[in-house]
Amino acid sequence: MEASEALESLRERLAPDPRITLWELAVEGEALTGVAAAAFADDLAPFAAEHGLTVRVHYPEPAARQVRRGRVRLRATPTAGAETVTEAIYGEAVEAFETSGEYQRVALARDGYLGWLPSSALAEQLPEPNHRFGRLRGHAYAGPSVRARPVFELSFGAALAVEEQVDQWCQVRFGNDETAFVKAAVLAPLEQASTQPDRPNLTRFALRFLEAPYRWGGVTAWGLDCSGLTQTVFGAFGLQLPRDSDQQAGAGREIAVDELLPGDLLFFPGHVAIALGDDRLLHASAHHLRVAVDTFSDNAFGELLQRSLTGVRRLL
Repeated sequence: MEASEALESLRERLAPDPRITLWELAVEGEALTGVAAAAFADDLAPFAAEHGLTVRVHYPEPAARQVRRGRVRLRATPTAGAETVTEAIYGEAVEAFETSGEYQRVALARDGYLGWLPSSALAEQLPEPNHRFGRLRGHAYAGPSVRARPVFELSFGAALAVEEQVDQWCQVRFGNDETAFVKAAVLAPLEQASTQPDRPNLTRFALRFLEAPYRWGGVTAWGLDCSGLTQTVFGAFGLQLPRDSDQQAGAGREIAVDELLPGDLLFFPGHVAIALGDDRLLHASAHHLRVAVDTFSDNAFGELLQRSLTGVRRLL
């Protein structure tokens, strides 16, 4: 077996998921080259020795960073026009790896998802947060007025460092020399108890996303895809889901369709939705280009969804 074929066989055996695992390797001449997670070093060294290859693999050491922009897209490759694979919001923790031009490869702390974002979107350390943003979407302003210039797009759950409150406005520090203002009414202290993850609370929260635009790779109410919606909704209740629908299909436990309750997850080929009860489901739909409610029995599209149902999972 040639070295390239053997490398592919090794990849299939180790089964790294490229969405959450560094594995970009190739056999070039008499060398094994590329980048990989350090966890694979013990497998790659004997592989290279067996096939007479010099190891020129880079095992990048992660550095802890935080996202300093209100919302930023992670790209599939380090170019501005590349596909968006997911998003990160202000204050999110990431592990930063190698740099390519103006971009840096990172893994999100929340789900391990890999992608490239501008190095300028990262900070070594942001001010210690004490509040969270509680609306689905909104802005931080240059001054304590809705007429002031918006300086940040904020999304639900963004962790913010409030310095002081004056009347209805809080001054928030975003960096060493950056401050902005956010209405006090849309903030909640970090220590405030979160809503319990019961079915009525979860489905009520999910329905707040109705009419949010569909956007591939999105995870916020500014625009999101099907698994971005489910990840964000369940994450608001402390229930962490993987990023993509096929990954989420392994979460919780499988149940029969006739056991379906509001808050269960419905899976279809390449798609996921949240059951609402009474034959209804909520999903970020590329068909509707928005977050919508559909019913299995009301129209042809709903009937098509019902026929393509592949499974139901329960997390609550």
